[in-house]
Amino acid sequence: PVPGKPDNVCVWLLDKRILLEERKYDKKAVDSYCSILKLEAERMLKLKHPGILQLLEAYEESKHGVALVTEPVFASVSTAILKNYNNIPRVPLELKELDISMLEIQYGVLQVVETLAFLHSSTVNMIHRGICPDALFITPGGRWKIGGFGFSTFAAYDSGSTTEKLFTYQEFDGAMGRSLPLQPQLAYVAPELVAGQRATPAVDMFSMACTVFELYSNRQLIPCNNNILSYKSGVEQLSQVNFSHLPSPVLQSELRALLSPSAEMRPSAAQFASCSWFTQSAHIRILKFMEDMVRKEPSQKAQFLSSLSTSWREIPERLLILQVIPHLLAELRNEQMRPLVLPILLAIAETQDKREFERVLPFLIKLMAVANGPTLVLFVQSSPKLQNKMSPEAVERHLYPLLIRGCDSPEPSLQTEAAKSAVISAEKVAYTTIRQTLLPRLHNMATKSPEIRVRVTALTCMANLSDRMDKPTLEAMVTSVKAVLAQSSNAGGPSSAGSEVTMAVVEVLQNVAKHGGVEFSCSHVLPVLCPVLIYPGLQPGNFQLVMQEIRNILAQVESKQGAKIEEQVALKAGAQAVQEAASGSFNLLESNKASIAPNHSAAWDNVSNLGFGGADKTEHRKSSSVSSTPREPMLMQQNEASLLAPAQAGPSPTYQPLQIPLANDDFASGVNLGSTPSNSVGATTVPAGMNTMFHGMSLAGTAVPAPPMAQPAPGDPGSDPFAAFPDTTSNAVANADLFAGMDAVQPSIPVQPTTSTNDLFGGMQMQPGPSPTNPTSIGVHSTSFPNFM
Repeated sequence: PVPGKPDNVCVWLLDKRILLEERKYDKKAVDSYCSILKLEAERMLKLKHPGILQLLEAYEESKHGVALVTEPVFASVSTAILKNYNNIPRVPLELKELDISMLEIQYGVLQVVETLAFLHSSTVNMIHRGICPDALFITPGGRWKIGGFGFSTFAAYDSGSTTEKLFTYQEFDGAMGRSLPLQPQLAYVAPELVAGQRATPAVDMFSMACTVFELYSNRQLIPCNNNILSYKSGVEQLSQVNFSHLPSPVLQSELRALLSPSAEMRPSAAQFASCSWFTQSAHIRILKFMEDMVRKEPSQKAQFLSSLSTSWREIPERLLILQVIPHLLAELRNEQMRPLVLPILLAIAETQDKREFERVLPFLIKLMAVANGPTLVLFVQSSPKLQNKMSPEAVERHLYPLLIRGCDSPEPSLQTEAAKSAVISAEKVAYTTIRQTLLPRLHNMATKSPEIRVRVTALTCMANLSDRMDKPTLEAMVTSVKAVLAQSSNAGGPSSAGSEVTMAVVEVLQNVAKHGGVEFSCSHVLPVLCPVLIYPGLQPGNFQLVMQEIRNILAQVESKQGAKIEEQVALKAGAQAVQEAASGSFNLLESNKASIAPNHSAAWDNVSNLGFGGADKTEHRKSSSVSSTPREPMLMQQNEASLLAPAQAGPSPTYQPLQIPLANDDFASGVNLGSTPSNSVGATTVPAGMNTMFHGMSLAGTAVPAPPMAQPAPGDPGSDPFAAFPDTTSNAVANADLFAGMDAVQPSIPVQPTTSTNDLFGGMQMQPGPSPTNPTSIGVHSTSFPNFM
């Protein structure tokens, strides 16, 4: 934007080349038309009046065209009302859908007539001579203005002389639209001007009457198509025209007078503007007062605004937007008038859609920032409806801070209204903002206000906000409730503090329990709610309400926590079933101890000659008398041959230290491998890993300490869900401890209980007999495995 210049303008361009080359107009006609435009620019540049189209730049003409720059124009009256789109190649949708009310036409006609009175006054002494719908323009602000001064002239009332140019018309239908407008349109010209008589202001009043008739009838009063013969015929029949369809008998009478054949009989512009059709209309008076409101006295403004508070609803929406709201917004600068202006503006804003409301919002935002006293009260009262039209960003940045200021007010009624509105606006405000700004104020209102209605409102607002809060904030709400109940208890119970406060407390706890969950209700809500039952003075109805809420919470606890407990019992029952199945498998193994063939024992006994043998191997072989199928001895003999092959090669080889890889599970805790001579095998080492696979094993010359293990307290189901079940062995049985409690030869260390999940050999005592081909194999004596193992 350029300083001192308007942001928007309307540029009128005329391309001479189109007129000369495409439309084939005569050059002399084109030059004459340019002269008319130049005269129009000169007139508009000199005339300064709200009803005259303002020229912003001087007339510019070149070899190829003409340019005029005026103030913004929305449309001509011919286009907007009569829907004449002949010269518009692409009609905007806004123009097509434009609906101008009868009141707006009436007010527009008044504005044009008042402008004519200015032109006809002795200070200007100008006659337009071209008044018609095409010469009247409507600005974006809804103001009707006069343009088309290319045929205007100055009248010499005193000398009797005339300077007007005479116009001549053909006696056949003209081609208006296919020829340049080098003279006024014949359908609106006064008879004396056609006859070549001296022009007076009366010729403009005749043209105005023809225009008004067409605006209300949507047809020309004298349809002549620029044919002088048709025109004369139409003028002769003016006395027979029916005016009954016009909106007012006064207007009918005025138009008949304005269309009089005698110029002296026609009313002047000032007389027409002061007729009762304008002066007796309440709506016109409102619009006229708004137009001059800035120059009115404060007492006059106050009286007018008090009546406007109800009468504005009768004004059409377009006039409200264009003619009423702008003047009311201007009055907001007057602090004395704000309490009277703001209620009307807010009431109008409630009826507007969001698009129209956006035009008013910037002015309201400026006022919100400084609102106090009655202005603050008005905004708080209107805030529920205002925020429905405001974006979430506008609510959080402008409306919500205003409501917080209302909560800080010492006036109880304003506090309660602001708190309620702030809760409504919370949906459009960030959670952290609500927690940091609104909740502390609600706490202060609930605990410090001497007004019961303020305390009840604060508690109700807390209850309504609970669905958006996290558990720490819910705990803070419970703390506020405790403070309120403590005050009530110190004052002698709910009867002295008011039963409404007690019920508000119950409402908060009810919502907090609903959104906090079962555990939160048991640990925070019930300890606060139950003591309310024994408060002195608690009414029977309120007692039942509190009892019912406690029952509801307990029902939720029973439903959810009961289902959880049943699920835990089912899990323990499943674990016990697994334990019993493991015990059955153990019994099956015990019954099949003698099922392995003697060759098995012999094979592993021969392996013991490599240096892992025990002292009792002979006894073992003697006690092994279990028969096997014919296939098994043969297979065992083959295995035995392969196992004994290294021993037959010569001197005993020197073996490397035994490496025992560790798995993730405690595979053989508490196993005793017996004694291992140091001259047979190198020192046995156990590499470190995540879990000790053989922790607590006793090796020859090497002791591997078992890592410390947490031992659950007896009967402690929290530490071990399965601890409560009976133990079928001397040791703790894990989920897959299938062989716990089996006897082994020569126990050398006491068996330690184990809680490993997959301790398959927990508590077994064994003697080692590794296979040369697999250093990690462990020989088992006096134990039998079923064939499927």
